[in-house]
Amino acid sequence: MTLASLARRLSLTAVVAAAAMGAGLWSVELCGDGPTAPQVVDVVRRQGALRAGAALVEVTVPLPVQLAGYSPVGRTASRLAQPLFARAVVLETGGVPLGWVTLDLLTVPDGLHDRLVRRLGPRGLSHLLVTATHTHSSLGSYDARMMAQVGGVGRYRDEVLDALTVAAARALEDAHQKLEPASFLGGLVEAQELSRARTGDSVDPRLGRLVVQGARGPLAQFVWLAAHPTLVERDARAVDTDYPGRLAAAEEKRGQGVTLVVQGAVGNASAIVGEAHGSKAEAFTARVQEAAGRVELGPLPSDRFGFARVRVGLPAADASRIAPSWLGNAGDNLLCAAAPEELELWVLELGGCRYLLAPGEVTAASAKVLERAIDGVRVVSLTNGYVGYIETPELVRTGAGESKRQYFGEALLDAVVRATEAGFRSLTP
Repeated sequence: MTLASLARRLSLTAVVAAAAMGAGLWSVELCGDGPTAPQVVDVVRRQGALRAGAALVEVTVPLPVQLAGYSPVGRTASRLAQPLFARAVVLETGGVPLGWVTLDLLTVPDGLHDRLVRRLGPRGLSHLLVTATHTHSSLGSYDARMMAQVGGVGRYRDEVLDALTVAAARALEDAHQKLEPASFLGGLVEAQELSRARTGDSVDPRLGRLVVQGARGPLAQFVWLAAHPTLVERDARAVDTDYPGRLAAAEEKRGQGVTLVVQGAVGNASAIVGEAHGSKAEAFTARVQEAAGRVELGPLPSDRFGFARVRVGLPAADASRIAPSWLGNAGDNLLCAAAPEELELWVLELGGCRYLLAPGEVTAASAKVLERAIDGVRVVSLTNGYVGYIETPELVRTGAGESKRQYFGEALLDAVVRATEAGFRSLTP
């Protein structure tokens, strides 16, 4: 670490501490009352022939730009290692379209989903999912929340969020205009060679593919796995999409359609690179492609889908595991002031499968709890916002697992389980 970067970090700590003292945060309790009952805010169930469209649009990156993923200061890029894309699929059944877009980002910016709904809703596209690939070497400066800026995204700039909004909206619009008759193919494969547990006992080793098949071949596909995209060197000075961007581009080149790479129970999953003679990201991309090629695709139900949006109040923020002990009560209060008070998640039935789309990083242990609560549900992390890590109560109480990165108390997973159950109950005829 250079003296300049050390000075910047110390200055940031001093500013936070001064702000805390100035506000009297050591003696005032600002945290809320804890989780509330889940509220189902939207339910859609439809039957009919499936139509689908897909598109990708390059993001115009306003260089130079800060990089996200690790330190909130000191990492700036003046060039692109690969282009960044918004990749979108629109699925329509029974006259109701559902748009899903991925972005080569660390997290989903606060407010991006609502921006897109305001822009596209009047054009008939108001049900939207926005998922981040979770690359730790892509651009930052896109989230105005103080928690996000200090936590690794960097100083907010309007023009960065504007560029992401424009690309995502264009990709969704283009996909919506290309609707044609389609069907689903899908399958899963065990790929133990792709990831390992950086904490806890295990990871979710499954790799899944959901292919959207058109009359002339694949229109799009979702590739679902759990492995942190942290393969690009931290001191790199170029915007890089890590393995998700490389994988999507490689699959598209070989005719698999617009490829959306989404993370499953990624919270504690690290990628296993193996022997790499060049770029680790490229080596891992080849390993994922080999595993994806082993998936035995079979027809899935394509004539019905349903989804529910559920909101639930979050437990009080808890800084005891992630902030310096000398901050004491002020650490909780600072985190409470910056953290969201509620979580919105989606539960989705698609292609005969059940999915939970959560705005955080779900660990493998938490995913197992969710799968027991909702038989066979598949977790998709980092969708429509970001509330941090989601670890089991037992590990939070002992400070183990990924709890040192969790913003909230031990009741967080229980709130997610109750919201998920409420969503699936609302979808049951």
